[in-house]
Amino acid sequence: MIRTLSHAGLAGLIFSSLVACCSASTYPLAVLADNPVGYWRMTDVVALYPLVTNSGTAGAALDGTANGVKPHNQAWFGVEGPRPSAFAGFEADNVGVGFADDGTEYDTNGRIEIDDPGMDSVLDAGSGDSITMECWFNSNGVGSSQEYMISKGREGSSDYANYGLRLNYGGLVSFHFHTPDGKYVTWDGGLTGLDDQQWHYVALAHTFGDGTAGTGSTLVCIDGVDITSGGTWGGTGAGLQDAIPAVVDTDLMIGGARASTGNEFDGTLDEVAVYDRALTLSEMQSHYAAATVPEPGTLVLLASLLLGSLLIRRK
Repeated sequence: MIRTLSHAGLAGLIFSSLVACCSASTYPLAVLADNPVGYWRMTDVVALYPLVTNSGTAGAALDGTANGVKPHNQAWFGVEGPRPSAFAGFEADNVGVGFADDGTEYDTNGRIEIDDPGMDSVLDAGSGDSITMECWFNSNGVGSSQEYMISKGREGSSDYANYGLRLNYGGLVSFHFHTPDGKYVTWDGGLTGLDDQQWHYVALAHTFGDGTAGTGSTLVCIDGVDITSGGTWGGTGAGLQDAIPAVVDTDLMIGGARASTGNEFDGTLDEVAVYDRALTLSEMQSHYAAATVPEPGTLVLLASLLLGSLLIRRK
């Protein structure tokens, strides 16, 4: 026997279904569904300092250590991250980690370090390999430096970076790596003003070439928008976008690039992820969309509109 729901029962079913699909923290669920090898949410740094746990597929092998990041009025750990209402896909108490590069007593060369597991690890990217770097950032402003959000390979030398994601002069996103002979390659985005003390999403995917034309490829997404075509390539490495990268078995760093001073991020970082493949634009956009799901008030309106539409059709 087929039973029909009453109007009230139908309304309840619609509302409960909408709330259920959006009550969870939809952003981290979307990220985890695409299997990052490293995903540092920063939510447990206060409780577990100096440990920064990895929620990605590589597990504890890529747990990080907070190094030199010190409390500023007890706020550098547990700094407010992207939250509702602007970003309803996060918990109401979501937090990130703050970094300073402002010359004050709190400018401590702070960074989070993740040990490279060794040769040919999931963090290494050579010719033909793909990587994606992804995070949320809130910059206090970029002065005359290049501020690294994520960096691999520059722990002991400024000349050998496997890959790096940074915020450059003018508040533009930049990608950086070196070749085995120490030459450098950069991609600088054309979208400026991202150092505006607002939360922004960035994902950058790159497939490293073998030095011949057409073997390298790059995709950059800011706040759900593909900005790749507006960027420019530069540097001294042969082939630029298609150049062979230097692979160095040194730490991955979040919020800085080297153990020495300079190039630290000035602001807050959250939801840092690294993938050993190139995310597609659709995947990047779905992650950003998961951060901006409707809030409960909007869900009530949607449920009401849907119920009204169904009732009209029944008449």
